[in-house]
Amino acid sequence: MLLPWGAGATVSPSSPSRAFSQRRTRGTAADPRGRRSWTALGATPVAALASVKRRSRVSQRQRWDQLNHAAELGDVARTKEIFWEMQSWLPESEQRLAYNTVLKACANAADLVAAEEWYEVLLAKGLVPNKETYGKLSEAAAKAGHAEKAQKWFWEREKRQLEITPIAINILIDAAAKSGEGVKVEDHLQDMRRRRMAPTVRSYNTVIHACAKVGASAAAERYLLEMQEESLKPTLFSFTSVIDSCAKSGDIERAEHWLLELQRRHLVPNAVTYTALIDAYARTGNARRSEEILRQMIREDVSPTEVSYSCVMNAYAGNGDEICCMRIFQEMCQQQLDPTMTTYSIMMKCAAMSGDFAAAKSWFERLEATGEPDLPSYNTILCAIANAVSSQSMEPAVEWMRRLEARFAPNVTSFNALVSGYAQRQDTEGALRAFEDMVRRGLQPNSVSYKVVWHAHQHGPLAKAQQWLQRMRHDGCAVGVGPYTWMIQQSKGDAVKWLHQMQSDRYAPDVLCYSTCIKACGAAGNVSGAERMFQEMQISRVLPDEICFNEIIRIHAKQQAPEKAKEILTQMRERSLSPTVVNFNSTMDACAKAGNPQLAESVLDEMLQCQVSPDVFSYSALSSAWAKKGDAVKASEVLSAMAQRRLVPNQHVYGAAIHACNRSRDAARATKLLQRMSEESVTPNVVCFSSAICACAKVGDAAEAENLFTAMPVRQLQPNAFSYAAVIQAHCVSGDVRAAWQRLREMRQAQLPITAATLRPFLKLGTSQGPKVMQAIFESMLQGDLPIDEAFREGVMSVVGVEVTYGLLRRYNRIK
Repeated sequence: MLLPWGAGATVSPSSPSRAFSQRRTRGTAADPRGRRSWTALGATPVAALASVKRRSRVSQRQRWDQLNHAAELGDVARTKEIFWEMQSWLPESEQRLAYNTVLKACANAADLVAAEEWYEVLLAKGLVPNKETYGKLSEAAAKAGHAEKAQKWFWEREKRQLEITPIAINILIDAAAKSGEGVKVEDHLQDMRRRRMAPTVRSYNTVIHACAKVGASAAAERYLLEMQEESLKPTLFSFTSVIDSCAKSGDIERAEHWLLELQRRHLVPNAVTYTALIDAYARTGNARRSEEILRQMIREDVSPTEVSYSCVMNAYAGNGDEICCMRIFQEMCQQQLDPTMTTYSIMMKCAAMSGDFAAAKSWFERLEATGEPDLPSYNTILCAIANAVSSQSMEPAVEWMRRLEARFAPNVTSFNALVSGYAQRQDTEGALRAFEDMVRRGLQPNSVSYKVVWHAHQHGPLAKAQQWLQRMRHDGCAVGVGPYTWMIQQSKGDAVKWLHQMQSDRYAPDVLCYSTCIKACGAAGNVSGAERMFQEMQISRVLPDEICFNEIIRIHAKQQAPEKAKEILTQMRERSLSPTVVNFNSTMDACAKAGNPQLAESVLDEMLQCQVSPDVFSYSALSSAWAKKGDAVKASEVLSAMAQRRLVPNQHVYGAAIHACNRSRDAARATKLLQRMSEESVTPNVVCFSSAICACAKVGDAAEAENLFTAMPVRQLQPNAFSYAAVIQAHCVSGDVRAAWQRLREMRQAQLPITAATLRPFLKLGTSQGPKVMQAIFESMLQGDLPIDEAFREGVMSVVGVEVTYGLLRRYNRIK
């Protein structure tokens, strides 16, 4: 450092002070070295020193800028180099900032090892870490995909009672998203709220992006809407991530919807946005629509990337369309986009999927001409051959594996290709053999390995699928939401058990999982279990949808509790959910099963008020409700109401009306309805005829009953046990025992079940015609070994006497 001018200052012969002294003795003479003197410049020694200090400060600021620039680029080596150069003049007060800047470089380079080593250097220096120090350590871990390490440094920060900011939690959200831990992503978002921090746009964007990575489109959309409820403005990245989530879940319509929505908000889609939509169609195999989006992208002056073209090519490749695949490839080259390894892999895949292995190898050789194919290149063609739909055999894939092994040691990806090929061919044993071979070679299967074997098990016995799922859990493989959802859907009686297992593994069941469990409880008659599931669903903040509500309504319908079903319908509207025609119909079905037509009418009125158009099923339920009440007039009026709405009644509506006639003994109306069905080209079924015959039987119109019965075979309808029972009853009521007995004999020849209820009309006939006829009927039944119950025996005894009855029973060995 320069000393101030004054007493005690040492002046060297070459110092600025000595030169100044010499120049004063020479006046304004020129400097002998050819430079102008300070006097000539009008400068003073103090000004000269100030200038030197200013230049020094400028130089220091430049070094700081250079240090920060290198850190921004993630150039750890260059950042450290500048850092050590700065140490000669860097004051102690700025040391921690400089160390943190090096940590920033490590974070931007996703170099967690370097970051943790530098942290130890910082501590050795005797510096006290601050929130920025731990923030960069967490960020380095997050970018490196180590969610647990990111959490560790966050806890260290919290342990030292340093301020926790939204940025700190955003870093944890990033880390969980990169690790594919969707549940933890949502947990961190909830943690922000518990700490009374308002989630930022970045927070929501990261959560939405995490949902997109696993194709959880419903969750992604929910967070986008929640973001807006928090008065945060979604960005292009927000919408693009939602589109990507819809793409991965196969929901094309929603992907298109969100593209239109972002344009409506005056956001301009970029290449990533369009590529996500292209990929959505590509995943469903809709190559034509994928290309249309590509053309739209070009029209709107958005330059497609190699990825954009590759997605379209991949769609055509999936369809085995080599011509279109080649056309897009050539267009990409014309746009001066260099084919990448992925591009060549798609071309190989296209050829392999078409069964053209020669062309696939040709593309491989073309890749060889541009550079040495590596193991991933071999794996790509192995995967293409293994998953080729056109080949039923795995032999070509096994042969390519041998070729691969001649040059490389197969890795997990290689074996995953074989496992996937066997799984696609539903060869569970082959998939397991390839998996175990991988393990025997000392390779550690990854989550893909386990999940591909899981997909193979989906085509086999449920018990083995359950065993594999338990092995995945035992081996520490992240099972994911999909396998649990499938198991819940398939297990039926064990659906609730698997849902709880899913929750214990910290996976959040969605509305489909809960709906399936509710349905399973309903099928088992476990109403309280279904209600518990419904309550648990709401506690877990999973919003029931129309399907879920409908399962609850159907359960109440089975329990013949229409009032409760109606309450559920009301709850839907209170939650701002618009009941669908299915919801209304299920509620009306509950009314029909309970025989409550008045409530069914009120539901129909509510349906019309909600501007939901009733369909045939709506009126069928209403007609059934009146039928169960036995009101033939009201049931018939339903037909007129349908005609006013230009709806054509089906068999079920007519069947309910005829059944109402049967219950109310209105045979004339029943036969007219059968005739009307024929006039309106509605084919009556066995139930319609049987109900009409039964109505005739109740009023003793045996002739009409017989006419209807004989008309059934003409209409190619096979009478059932109910049909025979009805016509037998008709003849018994009319007193024609011979005709009744003839139909009973035919019924037995048709091998239809004859029950005590079928024979009961004969008891009434015998009672009315006296002991002789009763004895003949009873003896004929004993000879035919027909089922006679205790009530029939007692009826016979009351007519022919105890002695005669027991005599006949002993003769035919029917005494118990």
